[in-house]
This record gives sequence, structure tokens and C-alpha cells, in this order.
Amino acid sequence: GFYLKAFLEPVVDKIKPNAAIKQKIDDLEHQKGHQALIEILLKINSDLPPNFDLNNPRKVRKALERCWTTGKSLLSLYEAFKKQEKPFSHLKKETYCLICPMEILKMRIAKRTRQMLQKGLVEEVQNLLEKQYLLPEMPAASAIGYRETIQFLQDPQSFDLESIINKNTFLLAKKQMTWFRHQIHFDRYVFH
Repeated sequence: GFYLKAFLEPVVDKIKPNAAIKQKIDDLEHQKGHQALIEILLKINSDLPPNFDLNNPRKVRKALERCWTTGKSLLSLYEAFKKQEKPFSHLKKETYCLICPMEILKMRIAKRTRQMLQKGLVEEVQNLLEKQYLLPEMPAASAIGYRETIQFLQDPQSFDLESIINKNTFLLAKKQMTWFRHQIHFDRYVFH
């Protein structure tokens, strides 16, 4: 989705990161906590851009860094960002969103999960863990399928591996659909 968004509209601005300001923000957060950064950000910004998430520490740190680097408010930076030229503006682009009914999506997810299990997902994860090619703290271990299989291997009797992979995959699919609805403007929606 992010690649599509980058093709359709700007996704980054031209503000260069400032290492000294970033370090100052990190130190402040370490000494006084996330709430202190929120308070500083709100003193600089009487208004925030729409849907700005103050509960997201990473976004608050980045916002404060941008305000201190540029001397501008978030709202003015947001407005300037929206006015940037779109990428590939010389091309005519049409976007179509293919929408699959939920019951068909659930069936496809269930079929895919069954195939993964039949083709040896449990054995694969067990082998990777035994050889220490996969450790529970690695990012790959949190991927859907691997994460649930690691839990299953710890207690196979009380864990319905297939249904939990199906559930988590469907939740991810719903999250992705929500992201697309809010992040990409489509010219047409096609139901199939």
C-alpha cells in the first residue's frame, strides 16, 4: 500500500533530520517521559493536523523534531506538505480498488492456512527454532503464521493453530483494508 501511495502522492517532505535536536528530544523523553513531549508539542501548536495521534510516541517525537528544526507549527508543515507536487504528475493515473466480499476473503484465508499447515509450517518453524535460525525475539518470529506456530509448539494441547492463524490473518486483512480506505483515493471501486 505504501508503494502505491508513493506513486500517487508525496509521502516525505524535504526537512532534513537534525541529529542534535533528535538527541535533545531523546534525552527529554528519557528524563521526563512521553507526557512532557506532548506538553511541549501542544505549547508550540495551538492546533494539530487532523487525526494526529498524541498517544503514538514515535509520531510525537518526529513532530517535535520537525517543529524545532523548522521553527514552524505542525499545521503549517502539514499544509505545505499537502501542496507539494505529486509524483509523476505528468502521467494520467486511474486507480481501481478491487473489493472481495468478506465471506470469500475468509474462505481464501482458511484455504491458505490449511495449505501452509499441510505443506509443513509446524515442522519448518520447529526446525528453524532448533537450529536457532529463528529466535522468538527476532522480527520474523512475530509474522503471522510463525508467531502462532511458536506458541503452538510451546503448548500444542491447548492451542487451535489453524483457527488462530485464520483469525489473525483476517484481522490483518481488515486492518489493511481500513488503511487503504483512509490513505488512498480510488477513482473506482470494483466488486468481484
